[in-house]
Amino acid sequence: MGHTIIKPKRDEDFYVVYSSIVDSFICWGTRAELEAEYEHAAPDRFARADSTGSSCAWITPPEFGWHEDEVHVREGVELPDGAHAQRVPRDRIAEFCATVGDDGRFHPPAGMCTPAFWDD
Repeated sequence: MGHTIIKPKRDEDFYVVYSSIVDSFICWGTRAELEAEYEHAAPDRFARADSTGSSCAWITPPEFGWHEDEVHVREGVELPDGAHAQRVPRDRIAEFCATVGDDGRFHPPAGMCTPAFWDD
């Protein structure tokens, strides 16, 4: 378990750090912001994220890479009964992150995410 740097869109200077411990985004921002604030912001990790969409180096294609259209978020977001996660569309990750409230939880508008159920 650990952290993966995800670059949601190829043409934007925006990255998120996904924690597989809490199954959620734990920080986000431009490359410069993360290099200044995120202790595991190594150049090789950003290089992988820039080329594949993900800093993942242990499987091919990389987990959370360009081939994945969504990311499952479990912590810090409202889950309907029976759901184990919310599916956040890759192209809306920055918008999703902008919904974090003073309570530290995400508050996406209706329709942004899709609940994920174990039997899906």
